[in-house]
Amino acid sequence: MEKPHSYPLFLIATSIFLSGVVQGSGVVTVQLVSYINPGGKAATGDCCDKAFLTCRSRCDHIFNVCLNDPAVSSDNTSCSVGQFRTEVINDENDNLFTDKIGKDDNPFKINFQTWASAIDLKVKVEDDDEEFNTTELVDDLQTSVSIAPSNTVEKILDGRTSLVLKISVSCDENYYGPGCSIFCKPSTGPEGNYDCGPNGDKICKDGWSGVRCDESLDECLSSPCVHGSCQDLANGYKCICEPGFVGVNCHEEADECSSAPCLNGGNCADAFNSYSCSCPGGFLGERCEVRTAPYACASNPCKGGATCQDVGTSFSCTCPAERTGELCETWIPHICDDKPCQHGGKCIRIGHAFKCSCLKGYYDVRCDRKIGYSAKSSKYSAATSTSRSAILILLSLPVLLFMAKN
Repeated sequence: MEKPHSYPLFLIATSIFLSGVVQGSGVVTVQLVSYINPGGKAATGDCCDKAFLTCRSRCDHIFNVCLNDPAVSSDNTSCSVGQFRTEVINDENDNLFTDKIGKDDNPFKINFQTWASAIDLKVKVEDDDEEFNTTELVDDLQTSVSIAPSNTVEKILDGRTSLVLKISVSCDENYYGPGCSIFCKPSTGPEGNYDCGPNGDKICKDGWSGVRCDESLDECLSSPCVHGSCQDLANGYKCICEPGFVGVNCHEEADECSSAPCLNGGNCADAFNSYSCSCPGGFLGERCEVRTAPYACASNPCKGGATCQDVGTSFSCTCPAERTGELCETWIPHICDDKPCQHGGKCIRIGHAFKCSCLKGYYDVRCDRKIGYSAKSSKYSAATSTSRSAILILLSLPVLLFMAKN
């Protein structure tokens, strides 16, 4: 008997693609969790690897997994949803599967076109006899599985042996419903303007209606603009308000006093689409912009070099640093008040500090040192030099007379 080959998962996936199933609307994943073969026996009850009357070694298992939709085919050998075959798992009677079985990923994935409410799951377990190039049946396990998309179930297939596996079903992107057969892809444009609900139903975006959500709603039909005309937009409306009204729906009367139009302290009274100003004494005009009162700063009311500014019919003084009071008439106490500069020096205010401007002949911070000390020394030195010169002349006079006689 020719030994069946162990087909890698990618070859099975290729065959599914060629049959059209890979273009389906969802994917089912089957994960092998664990398997127990008590005593390492084949379906006949004999050891997988028998030598005379003893079991020579443990089984070399191969798992053939088949998923069939009974509504599509009642043939017991049919795998209408999909199938896969694992590589040989050598010398193991009991298996605790990892995320790899040979070179294949575990779980295994099968694409489908439409998911049935219930499927038949069949697993044929074989023992690989490499020496005789044959396989031998170990067990036939099968059960019915009912699972909706976005769910996972764990199944225990019991026969002479026991297999635990997990099955998950999920719809492809843009597919919905219990059979992953409802297609819905969000759209904006001529094909429609909608999003997709959790069951794949089309939900029209704001401003659109119709079966395909391609009919623009006229938001102006409800006359939302109270005091204005309505302009319909693709997804809403715009109100163009009449004079004197504001707001999204032109429902609020405008406050013309909000911009403070009255000048020079005038009081504003709001009216419909207008305002009026009550002017203080000394001012006239629609906005109190015409002055009739004399300017108060003309009389120079501010003291000590302060700056005067007309305010309405009155004024305000901006005082220098050393003065305070409404008219800047009060000196702020300062160290210059104590006359720190000596010998006639002038004290100059610098903020809260000071500087002395000294008279000629004096210097230092408070003008308390006199420059004359160095001048005195100079005069003394000159007088001493003159005295010495006179003594030298008197001493040399007899010598000069003696030389004159000879």
